[in-house]
Amino acid sequence: MLEKSIFAGACFLLFLVPWPLASNRPWIWFAETIFIFLLIALFQGTTRARSSMNKPLGGRALFALGVLLIWSLFPLLQIIPLPSLLLEKLAPWGFYQRETLFPGLWAPISLDPHATWAWVVQHLSYAGFFALVLVLVRDQQRLYILLGIMFMSGLLQAIYGLWVYFSGSNLILFMDKWSSLDSVSGSFVNRNHFATFILLTLPIGVSFIFKGMYHINEFRFLSSARRVDRFRIYSILVLLGVMLLALVGSNSRGGIVCFVIVAIIMLCFLIIRRGLKTLPVWPILLTGGALGGALFSSMGEELLRRFKQEPGKILDRLYIYQDSWHLFTQQPLTGIGAGSFESTFPAANTYFVSGHYTHVHNDHLEMLLETGVIGYSLFLLFLIWCWLTLWNDFKQHNPIALLGVLFSLMAATFGMMIHSAMDFPMAIPANKLYFFTLLAIGLRAKTLFNPDSS
Repeated sequence: MLEKSIFAGACFLLFLVPWPLASNRPWIWFAETIFIFLLIALFQGTTRARSSMNKPLGGRALFALGVLLIWSLFPLLQIIPLPSLLLEKLAPWGFYQRETLFPGLWAPISLDPHATWAWVVQHLSYAGFFALVLVLVRDQQRLYILLGIMFMSGLLQAIYGLWVYFSGSNLILFMDKWSSLDSVSGSFVNRNHFATFILLTLPIGVSFIFKGMYHINEFRFLSSARRVDRFRIYSILVLLGVMLLALVGSNSRGGIVCFVIVAIIMLCFLIIRRGLKTLPVWPILLTGGALGGALFSSMGEELLRRFKQEPGKILDRLYIYQDSWHLFTQQPLTGIGAGSFESTFPAANTYFVSGHYTHVHNDHLEMLLETGVIGYSLFLLFLIWCWLTLWNDFKQHNPIALLGVLFSLMAATFGMMIHSAMDFPMAIPANKLYFFTLLAIGLRAKTLFNPDSS
């Protein structure tokens, strides 16, 4: 009974986190972190709950969890005070910044230890939730419950955002919008972060389309000889169209580019797995037609205008990239401290970029800058391990429902990481929690459809 309550709490959290400004306020993500740790404590403190997990995790899931925990804890080394001689070797740029004010003192590598502490606590909660998903999702029903909650959350965000857009109310829940006024953004402050959320949740609908197919002969869609739940497929296609319309209405250039790139990548995966002759044509034509129609509708005009204009903002970001890369080369091994870009960048702003920048607008570069080669390598190891696991399972002869789950999870996480090269969706708690949840489901999925695998 308690284990069911813990699972219900995890479902409640997944549904709730996107709504209060995508949890992108310190007090919101702090409450989210406390709730996650509470769920972990309840699970760990109850023998009955632990013994209820009747399926082994397997070595590949445990390895991914271990790397994720090491990555989350690594920045603790950045807040340990070091003697000045050692600090000069490991973090010369930070050393000289401090030496001008406090010569000879022991100091940590991070120039903002409080921000680094916050980063560690937040990411430990994500790693903990990742572990919770691994142990709580012990049958197909729970797997589809989590996927359904995330898909419905994205759909409701899209519907709410479209309603606000067409009604002209310009509200974020009960507050006036102060950003992305002419765009669909749901309850997110920024349209680009909303676009990432749609990129994460839209592909999940594909898994439910596959679930509606009862025959195991992969990728031969809608044949009259197959027992197919046509109503489910057509209904989900309509819902996906609504989410795609919201994505276009967000006017997120990066979001649209990422959607197209992910669509091409997944098309190539289908060709590699089954060959061009067995590739279904109708979903490709339908997706392309829907995207093209939305782009050239009245909603797409603002997006097309943004592709042609705003060169100044692009130039500013390039300056930030260059300064960030130069700063990274000063202390590449250890980084400047996780979460410390906002307080550190003004001292490295050689181009005098106007405005206050809290992030690099490139998550990969920011992670490399803040955690160094060591931290970023740990994250890449975790990510590549998860993706290779999903791809290897996808290549094998598995039930079509499992293939649909793996296909949707790869598409969703690819979209997030590609968009991370253009913006900072990894800094948004709702997006990051969904990202790690999807990867955890992917590592668990095969053992649920094939009980003999591990």
